[in-house]
Amino acid sequence: ETTTDVKLWTLAGKVLMYFADSPEGCKALIHADNLLNSFMQSMSSRDLILQTAMASIVQAMTVHAEHRHFLLDLGFQDLLIAFRSQAVDRDVVIDIEQALIQLTGTKNWGGSLLSRQIGRAV
Repeated sequence: ETTTDVKLWTLAGKVLMYFADSPEGCKALIHADNLLNSFMQSMSSRDLILQTAMASIVQAMTVHAEHRHFLLDLGFQDLLIAFRSQAVDRDVVIDIEQALIQLTGTKNWGGSLLSRQIGRAV
């Protein structure tokens, strides 16, 4: 049975993905008030569905090269690193690390957690 919270998170995730997928929508998200605070609250949840949705959204946002410098200026890299450390699933970690690579253009943002988490329940 799907709870009301899961339904709401799913709906909110779909709306955010709609914005994150397009360059114009991504720009609107970046300039939204309290973006980082809202994302941090959502990402701190230990709920797999919510973390998966947030990982997909941040990955979609980092695809748009024209907005990466704004994301970096906002501190998005630090947000993703913090999110990565709280991830409850290997696929979420992979999505976040891909977003970090897209955002920074490098793998030198603190190293991969995957090598440390393989073998542990993630």
